[in-house]
Amino acid sequence: MGCNFDIAMAIRIMIQYDLTILAIQEHTPWNKDLTPMEISSFEQTCHKWGFSIIISKLQILIIDKQVQACQREIEIYEDGRIIKSRFEISSRTYANFVAVYGIPHSSDNYIRTNQETIEENLLLQRMRQIQKQVQKLSMNIIRNEELIYIFRDLQDTPDDSKNFYDGKNRIAKHPLGIVKTCEDIGLQCMIYKHWNEIERPIISRHGSKGGRFIDGM
Repeated sequence: MGCNFDIAMAIRIMIQYDLTILAIQEHTPWNKDLTPMEISSFEQTCHKWGFSIIISKLQILIIDKQVQACQREIEIYEDGRIIKSRFEISSRTYANFVAVYGIPHSSDNYIRTNQETIEENLLLQRMRQIQKQVQKLSMNIIRNEELIYIFRDLQDTPDDSKNFYDGKNRIAKHPLGIVKTCEDIGLQCMIYKHWNEIERPIISRHGSKGGRFIDGM
């Protein structure tokens, strides 16, 4: 197939690490959409191994069918940048898992041309749009006294300490980013709950200037 996503590898990872939910971003190149044949192949493979799959333009969500019976609704926003799954984990007790694919951003302070300024304004508009949608979803969930977990590629870091950075690539949290949005709502980074059990520093991306942490919950 023409896409760059290996469904068999994704399922192998879920089985190996006993994962219930797996979110994948950028499963195809930006200039390509999945064909009906590719979508059908993904669905058949997942069904064969006991998983269900939710496919959007920017994200794929794979869920173990053992918990699918508890799933009450699925909502997709912003071309799949946000996917909300609501589960009834016990009688009238609900947990919401919100897979977010944040907008890539940078805090560089170089002099920009007019075109670069226009592109940056468009970027900030998109970030505000994602921020407002996350805020709206989260506040509705909290208002209903339900559990909420926001996870995946947040395109940001929980803080700018050496625990989350390696080398010179230290970027402060963006005020419109997902992490800052979650903190303003009153949510807490789950990584801190398991701090003593995690190898440090926590780095998930390496580049010429070092590494930075971009995925979280």
